Amino acid sequence: ISVEKVEDILKECDVIVKKSKVWDRTNYKMFTGMLTEEFVGLMTDSIRELYPEYMDTLNRYMELHYHMNCNMFIGKKQVIDRYCKWLFDILQDTDRRYALLTGDRCHNRELGYLGELLFGVWLEHNNINYRIYSAVNTAPFDIEHPDKTENVLMTPAELIRLKLVMRGR
Repeated sequence: ISVEKVEDILKECDVIVKKSKVWDRTNYKMFTGMLTEEFVGLMTDSIRELYPEYMDTLNRYMELHYHMNCNMFIGKKQVIDRYCKWLFDILQDTDRRYALLTGDRCHNRELGYLGELLFGVWLEHNNINYRIYSAVNTAPFDIEHPDKTENVLMTPAELIRLKLVMRGR
């Protein structure tokens, strides 16, 4: 999306989000499977204590089969500032609870997964006006350094060439 297109879209909504997909299991099953039931419970406890008005939305969202994955969005500054304050309050408290329970800190990726889940909860609870767009990595694929390139669209011919190059290493 060009800068001009983003500016036009944001005249009609508050946030542009990356298109997600429908998953074969609920958010609860997905996130307790990726993390642990205990860790998701710590996040829930943080929300219950810091933002109890979000509990109904969280419970509904956990039963859905989609979430706003990848933490990719563009939005109006004042809207995103409100979201970030809410999110980081919860993530910091969850990290604190985890440290008290285990004597260790959360890994950044674990907190990132929670951010993916919580973004949709926040959007829904606050009735944020958003638009969904597909995200595509348009960076060129570097056949000589495939380990430096992730999530790039490739033609079938490029995939075959990559397999041949990788086989020769």
